[in-house]
Amino acid sequence: MPLALQQQGGWAQRDTAQRFAEYANIIATRLGDRVKHVCIMNEPSVHVFAGHVIGIHAPGLKNANLIGPVTHHLNLAQGLAIQALRAARSDFSIGTTLAITPSRPAHDGIAPLNEAAAKGFDAVWNGAFLDPLLKGIYPAQTRGFIEPHLRANDMAAIHQPVDFIGANYYAPAYLRFDLASQAHIAPADPPPNTERDAFNREVDPAGMWQILKRLREEYGNPNVLITENGCSDPFSDDPAIQDDTFRINYLRRHLEAVKSAMEAGSRVGGYFHWTLIDNWEWAEGYRSKFGFVSQDRASSLRATKASYLWFKALAMTGRLNQAG
Repeated sequence: MPLALQQQGGWAQRDTAQRFAEYANIIATRLGDRVKHVCIMNEPSVHVFAGHVIGIHAPGLKNANLIGPVTHHLNLAQGLAIQALRAARSDFSIGTTLAITPSRPAHDGIAPLNEAAAKGFDAVWNGAFLDPLLKGIYPAQTRGFIEPHLRANDMAAIHQPVDFIGANYYAPAYLRFDLASQAHIAPADPPPNTERDAFNREVDPAGMWQILKRLREEYGNPNVLITENGCSDPFSDDPAIQDDTFRINYLRRHLEAVKSAMEAGSRVGGYFHWTLIDNWEWAEGYRSKFGFVSQDRASSLRATKASYLWFKALAMTGRLNQAG
């Protein structure tokens, strides 16, 4: 988001959606003769909540009242951008990437209330972006805070055909009923004795299978790209773990889930590991390390990890049981 637009209200302002469409037109004009595959957005639900409600990502706001306008204007911007790209050229492959997260009730507390909390979160996190794009409607649970921002023809602009859906998956979310929360929803820990990642999230390859099943059965089985999946070293300022067998195990199990979903009929056109090189990971900085390749921050020297060679073998053979 350009600072000048953020100072005018950013995604809380409807006009930002039009500015984004103009940006898409510039991209098509300047790069469209070479760039043919376009992903409109990446994890808009993360941007809504981490950027505007929790405040740990840019623009660092903490205002739950922004969920409605920011969600709708992101969706509108996406639809207008797709229209702008298609008006400029006919040879683009266009999609968008969502952080699709299975929403599960907390294991403790009052089960029916936790179930309602999980369904409410699912509607706001997943449905508020999947449904408008692929069905042309907002989930019923979200309409109360989104409809005040709707104008005539908005849904027609948002409900655009896409060539693929990008799915980012890391872990399921657990939710509990919480009277102290404005929405009566609060995050919960995974069940006890479950395997956890560096972010204290449950490691659950079945969640990957679950989101692909959902896209297949509820959204017309679109072509899907797994645009992000991976795991971090434990948070540390120490050098990366080179013999990262934990990452190989993680990826093998998640790719087995993708393969199983494909065998059930899911149209998966590609898988992208997050990430190639240890990078600056948002609020965690360099303490989090997701890469196949480590990088010494002082010398800039890079070194491949064991997972790099494993994934190389997988790419060469196409067979999980022959990689590593």
